[in-house]
Amino acid sequence: MFVKKVRNVDIYAPGAGTPSGSVEIDLEYVGKNYNVDTYVEMVLNWKTIFEPTIQNTDKNLISTLNKLKRVPVTTLIKFFPELMTNLLNIYALASDKHQLLSVYGSARETKFKALSDATFSVIVHVLDLVIARQEEYVYLFERFMENCGLPSIGEYLVSDLNEYFSTFEDSWNSTGRAICRIVPLILRIANVTVADSASFVSTAAKFADLISIFLSATRPAFVPDQLVLIENLELVLEGLRDFFDDLQLVKFVESWSEALGLRGLGALEEDGGNALANKMKSKEHRIIINKLFFLNRTLQSFLVDTESAQAREILYCNAIYNFCKVITSDIIDVDAYRLAMGVWLTVCNTSFGPDKRWYDETGDLYLILCEIFMPLNKQFMKLMNRILLGIDD
Repeated sequence: MFVKKVRNVDIYAPGAGTPSGSVEIDLEYVGKNYNVDTYVEMVLNWKTIFEPTIQNTDKNLISTLNKLKRVPVTTLIKFFPELMTNLLNIYALASDKHQLLSVYGSARETKFKALSDATFSVIVHVLDLVIARQEEYVYLFERFMENCGLPSIGEYLVSDLNEYFSTFEDSWNSTGRAICRIVPLILRIANVTVADSASFVSTAAKFADLISIFLSATRPAFVPDQLVLIENLELVLEGLRDFFDDLQLVKFVESWSEALGLRGLGALEEDGGNALANKMKSKEHRIIINKLFFLNRTLQSFLVDTESAQAREILYCNAIYNFCKVITSDIIDVDAYRLAMGVWLTVCNTSFGPDKRWYDETGDLYLILCEIFMPLNKQFMKLMNRILLGIDD
């Protein structure tokens, strides 16, 4: 019943006319029954307020959802499980009705498409603000996933992801940027709410292809979001592994690697250079750095233990190919060289050392790894000559 207030209580000694001390008491009501934010309360009670006449009150519900984005993060944290459950139920209702009405060509489908889009945007906002940006509250999401009973919305969620990534060149906004941060969370929810596996696989395969297209975009404005997405690629694979075999997942890795290419290699800050230009170069450089980190992690992931010989071959060949592209480049980038060597050493460790996890019956991999020593030695001699002696051979 209390709002946050601070009260001072003065302490008097017996017979004293002035206080001898003071105690400051901070009162804050931490329950969920009183002083609930108006828009939070409306979303929590949407079934009573909006659902009976949803065809006529959809605009009011959309307005309420949009205003939910202005609610303080502390309130979103307090009501996280209840809000997520209700938001996902609103999303399911709107998406189901939109799909049903679109089959019959009803004009009312646009109403429910607008409601579905607005709800998806708020879902992304809440996940981003409460979970992605505040690691200490990840447990709220884990508890939510353990205890929730959610409607069948898996295909809808991934379809909406596709919608954002398919139009990023023309309309990229704060929701799209937030999606790059919370896409693993969306996939976690989608995984446990799939209605039709075949439909989900088709939609998710398109999503993987759209990631490649997004990562290949070279406009500087996309770089910060591409960096965040690259950091999440391993979790994207985890989110898709229940519906795709290892071979297909490895092909996704290969496609994403190819889309990134050698972007950022050698994009180093210049001493005395323009501050803004150096900042952009620093971000651009992180693309190749994050890519090499990602490739190294895939070589230590569940994919290494695959029973598919073809999947293993593609995984290792892709890693070695990207290692060679970096090492044999004429562009000097010591940080990238170091991380590329890390990729190569991981290949060696998983094939030879005490952490060996793959036996190559053909012996081809071992031969390739040994043959790399000669060009590797030549490249490092060339690098040393250029750096120490100034000889550009």
